Amino acid sequence: MSDILMAIKPKYAELIYQDKKLYEIRKKIPKVFVVGEGNGCKNRGMKVYLYESKPVQRITGYIHIGEILYRETSDILRNYNDGLYINRDGCDIDDYERYLGLEVEYEYSWGERRYKEGERYRFAYILQVKETIKFILPMVLKIRPPQNFIYLKEGVEVVSQRKEDGDIVKDKNSFIRE
Repeated sequence: MSDILMAIKPKYAELIYQDKKLYEIRKKIPKVFVVGEGNGCKNRGMKVYLYESKPVQRITGYIHIGEILYRETSDILRNYNDGLYINRDGCDIDDYERYLGLEVEYEYSWGERRYKEGERYRFAYILQVKETIKFILPMVLKIRPPQNFIYLKEGVEVVSQRKEDGDIVKDKNSFIRE
């Protein structure tokens, strides 16, 4: 099973590390992920390293993924907004709509939105975040950062420091430098 290096905006990574953002939306996912309810255990053990884009430009930690669901984009924004931390701490619904290519046709007085037909991304993936590990020292990439994600070779480890029960633990990987 391959680990993944995934690019993410710093504000979303920080909310994930704070256990506020429980889901990540993606238009595309790695083929090694198993999609479907009840399949969370099949994704267990796989590390998804988070590469934070500008201005951080570092690998700041990793997450473990639980279930991965494939849903209509409007359903995601309507039914998963608490886990996506929408409209709090800078996670604006407009950011998600822009990312998914949604155009608002009408906004109801109670805040729900109806989207125009012909949406750019009619379906998207919801990745459930199960566990987060934030590195003490973020790592610099030696390779060009991914636009979305890249696969890491099996047996490659990450060199960084993280705290585990008060002790400092080292992980290693050849695609980064200290």
